[in-house]
Amino acid sequence: MITTLFQYSLGISIPLFILWCIYRVSLSSEKRFKTNRIILLCSYFVSLLMFPVLMLLPYATSRPVYGTVIIFSKNSALIPDIITTLSYIWIVGVAVISIATIIEMAHIYYVVKKSKKVEFEGKIIHVSDNMKLSPFSFWNLIIMNRHDFTNNPDLIISHESGHQIYHHTWDIMMAQIVAVICWYNPAAWLLKSELKTLHEYQADAFTLARGYDAQKYQLFIIEKAVGSKLPTITNNLSHTKLRKRISMMNRPEKTSVSHLLRYLLPVAGIIIGIIALNTHVVKATLTPIKRIVSENSSINSKSRLEYDVYMDGKEIPNDRLNEINPNTIKSITVHKNDNRTQLEIYTNQSEQE
Repeated sequence: MITTLFQYSLGISIPLFILWCIYRVSLSSEKRFKTNRIILLCSYFVSLLMFPVLMLLPYATSRPVYGTVIIFSKNSALIPDIITTLSYIWIVGVAVISIATIIEMAHIYYVVKKSKKVEFEGKIIHVSDNMKLSPFSFWNLIIMNRHDFTNNPDLIISHESGHQIYHHTWDIMMAQIVAVICWYNPAAWLLKSELKTLHEYQADAFTLARGYDAQKYQLFIIEKAVGSKLPTITNNLSHTKLRKRISMMNRPEKTSVSHLLRYLLPVAGIIIGIIALNTHVVKATLTPIKRIVSENSSINSKSRLEYDVYMDGKEIPNDRLNEINPNTIKSITVHKNDNRTQLEIYTNQSEQE
């Protein structure tokens, strides 16, 4: 079970990394927040769903393919041991990140529990006595310290209301789940960071659209940047990358053809991810290995009748299997379903030809 989950995690990581690279290079500086958010969320959904779908598909081949394809080579017996070892390392990492996430949730609960509920313009605000606490929101909660509530309640509530209206907490929780599953993959954390930055862009635009002075607002978020560090699963006004946020507020939206064409790149990324996941090497590594044919294995007379054998692209009788020199075998591909098993044997002689 652990091995299967780890292989699923590996399958998620490949398209996740490809799509993050494309977004970071081509779209992260674009001032189309709604479209960019859709693309980021689609990157998550495509990564989560692409792997299990592709694992059910056969390989492309010139002959009819039956069932799932698994590749075996001389050293393929080592694959289960390596995957099993990595699986146990992976599950330890999942446990550690999960515990860290639970601790963050507990910290939020502690802050809310210790704060005082105050009604302001129809909203319930949780006001804390911790003067170093920067404003943040989580689901339908808005939390700030007493000093901010006294001096800048309108500005802060407007910003945090933007997070709530756009339902940003849903995005962050999904990104956190993916980060737990793929904790070893830098793209999982970097994509989450991109998503949080985009949330701040949206909340900033929401606040300025309500008539607040841009210069005053920018000075305020710079001031809030010195506040205490908050849990990574919250939306907070003093989020990092302030220079990028201020630059984005002052940047006009570009509508040139070259900028619009950039949005075709994620489609190319999805295609690349599909190709990568459907290659022999990747699929053989990620697909749970249920059967191994080694170079020393023997096939009895009863099982020989169940095999269609091809050697270097040519069909051969089952009787010739015992005549093949194991040292010349480069790889064996097995195509199998309930009714038929097909062996494709490739030898070093095929390279010489």
